[in-house]
Amino acid sequence: MTFVYGEGGEKYQSSEEARANMTEITIKVWRLGEDGAKTSGTTEITVNRVLAPLIVKIFDEIYEGDEQFPIRDVGCYAWRTGEHSQGTAIDINYDENMEATINEDGSLTPTTGTHWTPGEDPYSIPEDGDVVNAFAKYGFAWGGNAWRSKRDYMHFSFFGT
Repeated sequence: MTFVYGEGGEKYQSSEEARANMTEITIKVWRLGEDGAKTSGTTEITVNRVLAPLIVKIFDEIYEGDEQFPIRDVGCYAWRTGEHSQGTAIDINYDENMEATINEDGSLTPTTGTHWTPGEDPYSIPEDGDVVNAFAKYGFAWGGNAWRSKRDYMHFSFFGT
């Protein structure tokens, strides 16, 4: 908390306060063409200004990784519930990395996105791949294994929520 909000700091209480603490960064990404070829590109995301240098390093490592993991969609700051309102959570490839409730029988019911099929869908994030490893190296939790009640395969959060 101190790292992000300063000594004695608290979470942002309004969209205006949060927005004043965000910055837009440009990250390098791999794009996947219709023919399956990967090409280099960039995209911009709005993130918490304190975490911006870490997030750039994370995406540099993903970009430079052996997988050349393709990114179609990426988002961070949005004034809504959870860490996204603080600019401390990132979602990657929303549709291909579903958020799902874990049912009593262990099956999953998607709540956002449609599937998570690493090894089949190139946009699905593998559990032991470059994306998860890069975020973990810098202290981010992955929603694919962070909670008991749901899976959120697209989600990486600095505070683990």
